[in-house]
Amino acid sequence: MSATTKAKKKSVSKLATEAADIIESLPPKYAEALLEYANYLADKADEQEWDRRLNEAHARPKFEAFIEQARADIAAGKSTPLDPGTM
Repeated sequence: MSATTKAKKKSVSKLATEAADIIESLPPKYAEALLEYANYLADKADEQEWDRRLNEAHARPKFEAFIEQARADIAAGKSTPLDPGTM
């Protein structure tokens, strides 16, 4: 059985306990680096989930209606497009 298969069979709380034990055994600078990497992985997973949701093939009528309304408001001069440079 591979390490990945074994990890999938463990509960999340068991994995968290095991990770905490490992982190506690590390020098502080390595523990901080590991935490930064874990945050990076969590952010990456979140980005991938949003990409998946935004690229789904099924219709998103409310989202499409919102986009069309925003475009119509911009065309009518009621709104302006977002400018990331001024945010």
